Amino acid sequence: MELRVLRYFEAVARLGSANAAAADLNVAQPAVSRQLRALERELGVDLFDRRKQALTLTPAGRRFLAIVRDLLTRAEAAERFAGVDPRDPSGLRITCLAATLDNVLAPMVACGQLGSSQVRVIEAEHPYRELESGAADLVLTIDPAPHPQFVTVPVRWIHLTVQVPAARDPWERDATVSLRQLVDFDFVGLTRRSASRIVLDRELRTMSARRAPILEAETAIMAQALAVQRDLPCVVSEEPPRFGLRAHPLHGASGCLGVFLYGCWEAGHYQSPALEALCERMRRTTVVPRCRTATCVDPLGEPEPEPEPAGDQAYSASTAEDSGGQA
Repeated sequence: MELRVLRYFEAVARLGSANAAAADLNVAQPAVSRQLRALERELGVDLFDRRKQALTLTPAGRRFLAIVRDLLTRAEAAERFAGVDPRDPSGLRITCLAATLDNVLAPMVACGQLGSSQVRVIEAEHPYRELESGAADLVLTIDPAPHPQFVTVPVRWIHLTVQVPAARDPWERDATVSLRQLVDFDFVGLTRRSASRIVLDRELRTMSARRAPILEAETAIMAQALAVQRDLPCVVSEEPPRFGLRAHPLHGASGCLGVFLYGCWEAGHYQSPALEALCERMRRTTVVPRCRTATCVDPLGEPEPEPEPAGDQAYSASTAEDSGGQA
């Protein structure tokens, strides 16, 4: 059973006729029909119902099509694998939360931080399963890798922010906002599945302030929208302020509140240099102004980049070298 024949079968199943498949593959139509008949004899089942004008898959054909498409995808990945540069991030597959995609990877793409490469991002409920199965090369998560078979690198510290309508900001003169100040207000928060909400609830418990947000939103942008609609503060992570909101870093009893973002990959990965370089670039990408107070030191032990402007221009290349000399 040759890959060439499987490609014939997939094209006929997709296009509905041997003529269309032959034109798509740039081969002769009799060769396609002959190979399909041979494939059916080899498998011992009919793959197509030929009683109608268009070729339609039989139940056996539908089941076989799923297998063929998986095989062809793996074959294409194997072909791309040949000659891979271990330092080139092109084609890396990343598993991350939507917020990480929006606020870390997307700004890097916009600023040229990933060069000319494109990184395919996979959303996954259980990201480490993607690593174990080989479906992903890198996981970006707030939880360190559970097994020593994975390399875990702290990528960056993600602050929690309080965002309020700028025209009615009760903390207009304050660089930061404390959680004790916030609990005097009704506010919008994310659901309990989000990293920012987990951190917020944990800190509220240490203060013996068990009150939950008056409103919950599934996404950060919806929390921001509700904050504007209801004229309330919202608590999100490093989201660029939208809809005329102003962002303040949020403080708890021990300093700025936030979470670590970790990069994890399988030990001995053939593109480890590219993965390390990518994590370092993410580490230096600024999304919203950071807290600069004495109690808010970068937990990774190095100076933070200078704050970028808030709003739609909240992100830019962190260094001239990374961006090719352009802001």
